[in-house]
Amino acid sequence: MRYLLMIAALCFGTSVQAQSLSFGNLTGGEYRFEIFAGGSDAGPLFWNNRDFATDSATIAGFALTQKFSDRLSLGIEYSNVRHRFTGTSNFNTADSLLATAEYDIFQGERIAFYAGGGLGVIKASYDQRDDQDFGETIPGLQVSIGTRFDLTDRLDIFVEARHLKGLKKFSIQGAGVVPLPAGRVSEFESNNVVVGLGIKF
Repeated sequence: MRYLLMIAALCFGTSVQAQSLSFGNLTGGEYRFEIFAGGSDAGPLFWNNRDFATDSATIAGFALTQKFSDRLSLGIEYSNVRHRFTGTSNFNTADSLLATAEYDIFQGERIAFYAGGGLGVIKASYDQRDDQDFGETIPGLQVSIGTRFDLTDRLDIFVEARHLKGLKKFSIQGAGVVPLPAGRVSEFESNNVVVGLGIKF
């Protein structure tokens, strides 16, 4: 719960900062909604000092941002990452809610190269075939770099590489054929490539 309060406070602070920027005539106030999906590399499950890597993964999500200068946008993003283990129905999942910032490094007539970051919370878990899941909510950090191409004045497409990581270990107590005892933990991190569609309004 304290992490949810932290992200709420962060979003509130972002809103206050945005208002001060707008009073300084730095913002056009344009909003942008985006949806995205893609794939991921093998996700690690650190368990009993061993790395049980997954071999297939997907990511999907959406975001809402507002432009505060010619190059800077602030917003909020939700994403779901799902890492699956071969031959089983077991997988790692992460639902993240992040306050984000994105800065255009280069701007052409219709194309832009940008870098971004996010800070918030991740609900990381290890899910077993019997619909049991073991995990907790932890703080998370994301960094990204991408290319955006304007199809029209209001519509764009983008390709983005990103790294999402939990900033602390999460409990997997109770998981396994023989339930793990208290104190057993894992880590979450994921490298992803996504493609998406953005709509400005």
